[in-house]
Amino acid sequence: MKLSEAIQRSQNKRLIQQNKTLIQPIEQKENNLECVCLLVTGSELDDGLFDRFLNEFEKTSASSDPEILDNINFVIFHKNTKEIEKKDLSLIRDKFKNFSLVEMKIPSEYDFYLRENTMSKIKNINLYNLKYGLKSGANYSFFKAIDLFKNFNTTLFLECDCFFGENWLEKIYNFTKYSGGFWIAGSVYDNEKTNLSNQVANTHLNGGISLYATSNSYFQNFMEESLRDFFQYVLAKPNIPYDYFIKQRIDDCFDTDIENRYYWNFVKRQYIKCNLIFNYSPKRDQRLDVNHLRKRHNFSILHKK
Repeated sequence: MKLSEAIQRSQNKRLIQQNKTLIQPIEQKENNLECVCLLVTGSELDDGLFDRFLNEFEKTSASSDPEILDNINFVIFHKNTKEIEKKDLSLIRDKFKNFSLVEMKIPSEYDFYLRENTMSKIKNINLYNLKYGLKSGANYSFFKAIDLFKNFNTTLFLECDCFFGENWLEKIYNFTKYSGGFWIAGSVYDNEKTNLSNQVANTHLNGGISLYATSNSYFQNFMEESLRDFFQYVLAKPNIPYDYFIKQRIDDCFDTDIENRYYWNFVKRQYIKCNLIFNYSPKRDQRLDVNHLRKRHNFSILHKK
């Protein structure tokens, strides 16, 4: 079954169950950056990426205006906070309104990340609970994080493999406040692409470093609906990551949910590119020179190994 067929079947079934009820009107809400969440994996503590992040944070000014940092909370999200506590976090702890470590509690049956090209090497795939797909740990953590940070107006998700420009957070803060409103803002892949321009590989926003309107009730409702649809997508495409899925769902629902086209037009406007964030995250881009990319883009955040 093709991915579009899977969502069309799911969407049509849902529309029938709802007796073709129209989605209620929604309205644009303002964004205000209130939280930065650093998502840390276990491997990043071992391979030095977390230490690189701390070094990058120390050597780059986050803001020329201290009051901006005084209004932002900083959270490190990791499944073993005791390991994080061994690090010197004073540079981050002292700069922000509040600092906290939050334990990422992933149920053991979902705590794995498999690549499609490793499937043939797995003797018994039935040992894995594929409810959240092959990239289960990352997919599960993302949906839980969106709900966890719903008390903050807008949250910037960060990963350890990034570089910063001068006053990076001040620029992100101002973008968030003055961009006109959004649900998700981030970057598409910026290096050479082999896919067609309209394919999701080229049009989706990288989810690991993006801004999310986490307190927006309309966005939270959208994400709850998305999670329910996600389980249908996984049946058709087990290796789909959460960020590909979100873009695919918006496109598919726009095409199939004709009676709510007005709503899906609104949703498409809530999914925007932020030209302060640049994505060169694949390993093949590791060889690229950061200073060259800095001159090329004048980035605030560069997502790169």
